[in-house]
Amino acid sequence: MRMSNEVYDVLKIVALLIVPLCAFITSVAGALGYDASVLVAILTAFDTFLGTILKISSDNYQKEITNE
Repeated sequence: MRMSNEVYDVLKIVALLIVPLCAFITSVAGALGYDASVLVAILTAFDTFLGTILKISSDNYQKEITNE
């Protein structure tokens, strides 16, 4: 998988900052008595997916650099 630096940077920000922030918000909602389990499951799955994509992209980029 190959992506531009801009796409990689945006996805990295989403994976490292925005999705965990959403998980924090849903945890607080759960503490306040709202059922947030479905939302937490979806956000966790999405964050795992983004982490996988970013790792694959980073590995491919590193291979390109070492081959040049």
